[in-house]
Amino acid sequence: MLKLTARQLPRALFRGGKRLRLRKFFQTQSQQYRKFNGRPFWVLKSITKPDEDHDAEVLPLYLICFSEGQTIEAWPEEMLKRSLED
Repeated sequence: MLKLTARQLPRALFRGGKRLRLRKFFQTQSQQYRKFNGRPFWVLKSITKPDEDHDAEVLPLYLICFSEGQTIEAWPEEMLKRSLED
């Protein structure tokens, strides 16, 4: 099982020179991931460039991890305090 602490991974990211503020807890409307609502998370990786699994239209996404070790790809609005347009 993957064990991470808040010190190991940042609570904020940078995009275009601006600091992105993360929520403390995951929040989504997606039926698939509602079971993770209210759980703390850590960002493992940002996905910003298209590849075989990600079209440019769906980016950016973030690979996030929950304390129990589950990882998912999350939309910015599921983890950021403010939208990318703000």
